[in-house]
Amino acid sequence: RQARATLARYDDAQKPLWITECGLATQPPSNPSPFGGVTDEAGQARFLRALYRTVNAQAIFWYQLHDSIILDAEGHALKEVYWGLVSRDLQRRKAGFAAFSRAGSRVRSLPWENNAAPTPRTPPPRQAAR
Repeated sequence: RQARATLARYDDAQKPLWITECGLATQPPSNPSPFGGVTDEAGQARFLRALYRTVNAQAIFWYQLHDSIILDAEGHALKEVYWGLVSRDLQRRKAGFAAFSRAGSRVRSLPWENNAAPTPRTPPPRQAAR
């Protein structure tokens, strides 16, 4: 809401707003880190539903699809992280996965968008070589 109000104050209310690298871990990383919050899987799903229901943004990018390992420059494991909606081995979907799927299917038009299909952009016809 604050970002939208700021855009409106500077006559940029029509400008798209994106939320990037948004997420919430379902357990602490294997190597402690002060970065980011931690909840259980049900809490991750609640956060995701609330985010999509209340944030007035044109795009929301969830970080990450699956749990992963962060590597250093030489390829050595630094820590395991659990921001994903799916387990690292891709075998188990967390509760957040279903919430993400449902949220994506209910995306609505936003105030600055009209419901018309975008006008296709095609390059001008090429001139024949002489």
